[in-house]
Amino acid sequence: MLIERGEIQEAEAILSEAVTRGEPVAQLLAIDARLRSGRIDSAYELLQSIDQGGITGRLRYPYAVTYAHIAAATGDDKLKSRAAELLREIPSVGTCVATEVNGLLNALAENGSSDSRPRWALVRDFLKRPK
Repeated sequence: MLIERGEIQEAEAILSEAVTRGEPVAQLLAIDARLRSGRIDSAYELLQSIDQGGITGRLRYPYAVTYAHIAAATGDDKLKSRAAELLREIPSVGTCVATEVNGLLNALAENGSSDSRPRWALVRDFLKRPK
């Protein structure tokens, strides 16, 4: 809730010990907070530190989505390719998941946009959309 309300510093303070311990849920939440505050490089560094062994079945979807957000924010083609692989591995268990995965895959496939806003503005708008 803190992240949704924009209370990023408070959220990161609460998550800090769990992030330091390498707990993937806390790491993913901290990445979200960093992305929302425009700290893309910091979010990317934290993503790289996540132990892949900790990404169990229930975390595959949020991990893939987080990876896609960072890939879109950085514009890095290798990250985009890996994010697309991760997203394609997600089983479509519902319309909501399938719609979000398809939207992210489409965003990753676009190498730019006819929209004149910076790529991060597009990702930020995607993150803030009503669920």
